[in-house]
Amino acid sequence: MESDRVTPPATWPRELAQKWKKSVGDGDATPALVGDRLYVFSRQGADEVLTCLNSADGNEIWKKSYPATATVGRPAQDHPGPRSSPAVADGKVITLGVAGILTCWDASNGNVLWKRPKSKARQHSSPPARH
Repeated sequence: MESDRVTPPATWPRELAQKWKKSVGDGDATPALVGDRLYVFSRQGADEVLTCLNSADGNEIWKKSYPATATVGRPAQDHPGPRSSPAVADGKVITLGVAGILTCWDASNGNVLWKRPKSKARQHSSPPARH
């Protein structure tokens, strides 16, 4: 859709001003920005966590989690959190956890729509693809 495209500024500022900062846990996944919502997939303690933040001020809209076994073998021992960025489309957020748990969440409230345990496929750091 044309309205979903980002229009870059005509001129960029000399310096960027930090608007907000929030600690979200461990992980190497990139957040997904959709409209005014930022979806962050991370690890907090023994849980994998999907957090939805207001992109304007960093305030939490919702946060959901599930217990997940950490992958601590080499080479992942220094990276206990998720490495796959969330994919967002059609009102859903898809995450692939570090232990291979594939989860589909409702983007509006974080409710789990479905969850699949670890597959026999190898784990990768790229986000799940939407076809």
